[in-house]
Amino acid sequence: MRKVAFVAALASLTAVTAAQARVDFRVQARCIAAYEVAASQLESDSANAGAKKRIAKLDAARERTSLALATRTDLSPADSRASQQERKAEEARLDKLAPAAVQAAADNCDSQLGL
Repeated sequence: MRKVAFVAALASLTAVTAAQARVDFRVQARCIAAYEVAASQLESDSANAGAKKRIAKLDAARERTSLALATRTDLSPADSRASQQERKAEEARLDKLAPAAVQAAADNCDSQLGL
């Protein structure tokens, strides 16, 4: 039973990773930053059940996107460095925005990444 569950989980993870691999790596990097900043803002602002559910959703999306970006085989070392710089720049940009705008950016990433 565990083996079947593991294989099913691996298959779904592979499908998400393959789908996200078609997305530009810069978009993936920006979205990782958006999910991270949005979750961080919610964690510091409130602790209600709705916020906790949203934080869990953002964390899951960030983890999926991070895995998809990390497992891409089509990126050169220069592309990998560029994605890290893109993420840092996006985090800095998002830190200056209002919380509602950051949450909207995270929601927009869902559609850009096909989540």
